[in-house]
Amino acid sequence: MTMDAQEYNARVAQWAKDERQRLRANVSMMTRPFSGGLRSQLGTSSPVDRSDGEVHRVSFRMVRYGVYVAYGVGRGYVRRDGQLMRGSKNPHTRVRSGALVRQPKDWFDSQLEKDIEQLADIAGEYYGDKTTDAVLKQIDRMKIVKRGSQ
Repeated sequence: MTMDAQEYNARVAQWAKDERQRLRANVSMMTRPFSGGLRSQLGTSSPVDRSDGEVHRVSFRMVRYGVYVAYGVGRGYVRRDGQLMRGSKNPHTRVRSGALVRQPKDWFDSQLEKDIEQLADIAGEYYGDKTTDAVLKQIDRMKIVKRGSQ
């Protein structure tokens, strides 16, 4: 049985909802107790395109703080040339010296990389079914029609 657009959209939306729950769990586990509202404000969206009635993207909304947590920056920490260090983008700010206490927390990228195959499988199944159906509908046009023997 082939998947229709409504089922495809529902499965993509469910994947996004499940992924949001896994990301929220990562935030809780990695940033406790200072999540800064990141957990509660993490959202997803998988809008249906008006022209064909299919979902073409899944997006995640988060407070800017989520990127800071992932990079390990903010409050006296910056990234320069891919390295975490004490510092400030403002040249007039005094920077304290000392050991690096903050560390990047990979709460987002690693989870998404781990689970993206599930989304790819959903899309592959739907678009594979559509392609197969289109080919099968055209198969009669590709047959050689034999007209009387001469």
